[in-house]
Amino acid sequence: MSDIKPWFDATLKQSRAMILQYMIVVCGLLPWIATGQAESPQLVVLLTDLGKTGELGFLHKINLHDWDTGALNIANMLRPTAIDVDRTRHHVYWTDVRTYQIRRADLDGGNNQLMASLNTSSNPEGITLDSQTRQVFYTDAGADIVARIEMDSLQSTVIVSTGLDKPMGIVADTNYKKLYWVNRGNSPKIETSDYNGAARATLVSSGLAQPNGITIDQKGGRLFWTDSAGYIESMFTNGTQRKRLRSESGRLFFYISHFNGFLYYTVRKERSFFQLHEDGLYMNIKLTASGVYLPLGIHVYSPNVNATELATCPDGRYGPACTECGQCSKGEICEKTIGQCFVGCAAGYKPRTCSQECDPGFFGENCKSPCSKCRTGTSCDHVTGKCPDGCQTGWEGDLCNVESESGHEGGLSMGTSFLTTGLIIGIAAGGALVVVIVVVVVAVCVVKKRRRPKVKEEGEVYTDIGPLDKTLDENAYTPLGASRPTNPYAEIYTVPEQCAQYTNPSW
Repeated sequence: MSDIKPWFDATLKQSRAMILQYMIVVCGLLPWIATGQAESPQLVVLLTDLGKTGELGFLHKINLHDWDTGALNIANMLRPTAIDVDRTRHHVYWTDVRTYQIRRADLDGGNNQLMASLNTSSNPEGITLDSQTRQVFYTDAGADIVARIEMDSLQSTVIVSTGLDKPMGIVADTNYKKLYWVNRGNSPKIETSDYNGAARATLVSSGLAQPNGITIDQKGGRLFWTDSAGYIESMFTNGTQRKRLRSESGRLFFYISHFNGFLYYTVRKERSFFQLHEDGLYMNIKLTASGVYLPLGIHVYSPNVNATELATCPDGRYGPACTECGQCSKGEICEKTIGQCFVGCAAGYKPRTCSQECDPGFFGENCKSPCSKCRTGTSCDHVTGKCPDGCQTGWEGDLCNVESESGHEGGLSMGTSFLTTGLIIGIAAGGALVVVIVVVVVAVCVVKKRRRPKVKEEGEVYTDIGPLDKTLDENAYTPLGASRPTNPYAEIYTVPEQCAQYTNPSW
């Protein structure tokens, strides 16, 4: 028994460790399983749109998981600016710098409600929410204040009113109940405080020009902000490890939102929004959607998964199980929530996850190119578009997209069927065989003639030259057009090409 006890204890310890690891994995997937969306994660972009000059502005809700876009039907909207979402109650919140209001509505545009009406000198440029504490925070660049609104009672409180200089973007760290905002005035800076305006501190006071938007990665503890001088930067929430992620002189980078490893931002006076890796790696991807005119405010989220519950997948993987990305174009990586390749697919793969080959009959990038005139009943290669089984009658070329002058099926290019090639070889071989038979017959006739008894006729004299000398005339059996060989009969079997020109297809 004393020998068994150590083994039993070790086995029990190992079993407990395995069970613990299993429970960690299961618990990590529970949020996805509970929502019933384990196989169908969603990703949504909310945009404010200034609209055309002289026309009303509006809001967009863009479902990136199925690329469905539409403007929310909300009345009396002039110049919507900043935007955020309450995932708990499914409300969208926004500011309007022309109506001097802060409003909310359902995500379908219904139940439009006034949250706060400001004076005409106000300029509400930033907004952020905490759905847990049921509070809204906004900046007012006209009044130089940071204020708080209780979502349920609509009670409004100014929490910061001194030392501000045109406060713009603002973001809440809902884990630690802290606020971060940018000042765009004559002395631009980035500041922080708690939800009551206390514990205020300046994080950045140099190297800023015209900061506009700010966002946060709560899991990573990093802040990201845009500057109209043409750059995007980041740092940790304690103000350390500041670095520039993107720099483009002349680009008016405006509002910004972080979600699951990527940044999404707008550029003033441009009709698109953009995606950038949170470390500035890979490509900067331009995203366009139907009906979007001049986007300004932006917020990205998942309706069915909280950002803090997302799996931390490495680059090149996505979803709750960190599935490997598909074949994205140019070696890029997919988005980490829904796995889409916003840059497009590599040749031969179908959008949007680029994990399936093109349907038969199509090839190339995003499977947009139809196959050409491949042999009936066959399809081209899904990557290259070549027809491996040959072409239809009257077509040739690698892609079977060139009309054939001969009109024969498949031509003589790559992709020509073996049947056509075999027919040519058969004709050549048949011609060579006929030549062999003719030569043999002629040789037999010559031999017999020379061995025939001599008959003397009157007036003629014949001389018997004796047995046939094989070296007498070496050219007697040389094929037409060939050089003279050592063995006059062997040459016929080694140069069928020289016989082909005398071949009659009717043989």
